[in-house]
Amino acid sequence: MRLARFSAFGQTKDFLSVISHSLKPAANPERVLVLGEKGFVAARLIGELKNRGWNALSIGSDRVDLTDPGSVDQLLAVAGKTDAVVMTSALTPEKGKDRRTFQRNLSMAEHVCSWLEKTACAHFIYLSSDAVYADSSEPLNERSPCHPATFYALAHLVRERFLLEQTARSGLPLLILRPCAIYGEQDTHNSYGPNQFVRSALQSGNIGLFGQGEEIRPHLYIDDFIEIILLALRNRTIGILNAAPREAQPFHEVARQVVERVGGTTLSHAPRRQPITHRSFDDSALREAFPEFAFRSLGAGLDRMIQDLRNPR
Repeated sequence: MRLARFSAFGQTKDFLSVISHSLKPAANPERVLVLGEKGFVAARLIGELKNRGWNALSIGSDRVDLTDPGSVDQLLAVAGKTDAVVMTSALTPEKGKDRRTFQRNLSMAEHVCSWLEKTACAHFIYLSSDAVYADSSEPLNERSPCHPATFYALAHLVRERFLLEQTARSGLPLLILRPCAIYGEQDTHNSYGPNQFVRSALQSGNIGLFGQGEEIRPHLYIDDFIEIILLALRNRTIGILNAAPREAQPFHEVARQVVERVGGTTLSHAPRRQPITHRSFDDSALREAFPEFAFRSLGAGLDRMIQDLRNPR
């Protein structure tokens, strides 16, 4: 799916191909408004904002239900024009994989766009997903074709388009971040990969792999993703940016590294249900946007995750 050009950003190139910083010199926003509160990324982001002394406000679904049309007026009552907004809110696959969940995800973005239609904000960051891309044998980048294979992935792509259209019309600075699979000790999804492997090793002494664990994927430690968000907030970054390290490993290598660190763990193998696919990323755009940032290695991330699960912060 190819996105149109958006002249509201003053760009002559396709929005997809341009990353720019609209705040120079970099500075903390007056306030960060986080849409979402209890999710994995939202909770860690809010915690880090508070740790660093940033002015921040989080809004969870128990206070403002973005699937409800009334959320538009509720947002108008709490949000300010100088706020930098980070939208983490989404119904993830464990909440439903059907068309009704898909429609609820779209209604959330529709109501946020209706809110933005009536007001302004200083900066909007939307947390999307690398699931919007088609599988590829070549490293993916921000211009790679999008071909979502699930309702969840399709919802992210459509929500991106809603926000691209609305912010272009309003002239608001928008950044879309597409992270790969995120792992960390506070993960709420227990997704296949580091999250599941570390917990299984610590709790049962066994890690289950599909087939031989041949699929290659990158893995993003939560604190690295939070650092990318903070850099984007300080620079008021605009564009579409993948958040995925260039380093990628097969799942059996992830499992091996977990076994090496936890000890006393065996591997079991379940029959494969899906064809083997691989995914990797070219992180050139991210490195160019934030040259001061560097991803930690998988080993370093696993060390921190295991340490924090054994000795919670």
